Formats: sequence, C-alpha cells, structure tokens
Amino acid sequence: MKKEYQLIFQWDASTIENFDSIVETESILRKNLQRKHSVDGHDMGVGEANIFVLTQFPIDAFDESMRILKGQDALIGVRVAYREVLKDDYVILWPEGLLSFDVQ
Repeated sequence: MKKEYQLIFQWDASTIENFDSIVETESILRKNLQRKHSVDGHDMGVGEANIFVLTQFPIDAFDESMRILKGQDALIGVRVAYREVLKDDYVILWPEGLLSFDVQ
C-alpha cells in the first residue's frame, strides 16, 4: 500500500480579499490537477490560509500545481510543503531557503 501525503500551499491571510483569492485558487487546482491528486479543501487560521492536496505523489502534485498557477498572483508569497498523512514532519518545497513550515 502506497503512502498518502498532504501537500499544503500556504499564504499570509488576514482579509476577505485573501479568502476570495484562496477559494479561487482552490477551484483552479480542483479543475486542473490530474485525478491522482485530490484537492482536499482549504482553511484560514490565525493569519494564514492553506489549501490541502492529498496525493501519493507529492513532488508530482507540486510540480503540476506550479505549472497550473504559473504567472498568477496566487504564487506571490506562497509557501509549500508536504508531510505524510498523520505525521508532523514537513518537507519544505518552496520557496528555496525557507527554514520552517507549520500549519496553525
């Protein structure tokens, strides 16, 4: 049985405009990602917004998502990491040099 991973796209968020942007980005990913990846929704926590993608192939899902979102405002300020479902350790993918990642 293959492992399941949670890929997380994260932005700073504090306004309704941020919320609308997250919902729009989630919709774009939901419509365009291959079926082997599943957009699992979004949340907004204390000053952050997240979109969650479930996949057995987190690097493929990341690469595909970045191609889908290329040239859009959604990539401004995004942080991306993944973890094995039910685990706490994140593997940071974006941006280069980011040293810590957490979901509040």
